[in-house]
Amino acid sequence: MAAIESFVFQVSEIKFAKDGFHIIRTTQGASVSGKFAAREGHCYKAEGQWETHPTYGPQYKLSSAVSVRMTSPDALGRFL
Repeated sequence: MAAIESFVFQVSEIKFAKDGFHIIRTTQGASVSGKFAAREGHCYKAEGQWETHPTYGPQYKLSSAVSVRMTSPDALGRFL
């Protein structure tokens, strides 16, 4: 079983959304899936595991996520 890891990311694009479950692409190019209130441009700190989906490849499957403030100039620039 994979270890629980923290992952901080910014949502670049929402690929799928249904009943609170989202699959998103981050600004770093990673895929994240799980139940959270995803909004494009927003940053999150999540707890979860990296897994390899048989069709879609590496994904971070989150078990919890909280919205965090953007503090870096790069993150703020991407948001605006």
